[in-house]
Order: sequence, then C-alpha cells, then structure tokens
Amino acid sequence: MPFEKVVMAEVPPFLDTCGEVRPVWRNNAASYARLTMPVGARTTPHKHLVTHEVYIMEKGIGLLILDGEEMEVRAGDLIEIPLGVVHQLINIGDEEIELGVLCEPPFSLQDVITE
Repeated sequence: MPFEKVVMAEVPPFLDTCGEVRPVWRNNAASYARLTMPVGARTTPHKHLVTHEVYIMEKGIGLLILDGEEMEVRAGDLIEIPLGVVHQLINIGDEEIELGVLCEPPFSLQDVITE
C-alpha cells in the first residue's frame, strides 16, 4: 500500500470569507483542511446533512455557536460538529485562530447549507 506525505506549508491556500483555507488532503473517505482566521473573523452560520466535521483547535480563542449554544474553544480543544447542527466560529481573541478541519466523507460545497 502506498503512503502519502503532505507538506502542509506547500499546499496553496485560497481566501474564503472567514480567512485562509488550505485543502491539505483528501481521499474517497475523508478530507483534512487547515483554516486560519484573523482576529474578528467569523464563519457564516451553516450546517451539513452528510458531512461529519471535527474541529482541531491549534492556536487562538474562538466562540463556537452550535444550534444557538455558545462555547469558548481554544488551542488544544477537539470538537465534533454533529450532523444537522447549525454552527458558526468567531475569532474572539487577540491573535489569529489556526485549526484543522477533518471531514468524513470528504468536504463538499454542496453540503454547506446556510440559513
């Protein structure tokens, strides 16, 4: 079985409304991306009906809103986003947020449902 190594810094990013996204890796079962959010940035509230998401906070402090319930998240936290739950992440700290986003099945824009 072949093995794959990805140098994350070499993956070209693209700009999204919430910051910089690096789609680091994907296969038929899952995908992994890195998101960098500047101070004050926020994701658009949205949900997924097919994709399971896991946020892996690596730097910064954010406010994560899950179906209207607020929770503070910070470096070292891992958060599972349940299917169908409207969620939004806001950078409330004084430094940028860096987080990994693991998706199963692989992330698809067609599964981003905004309110």
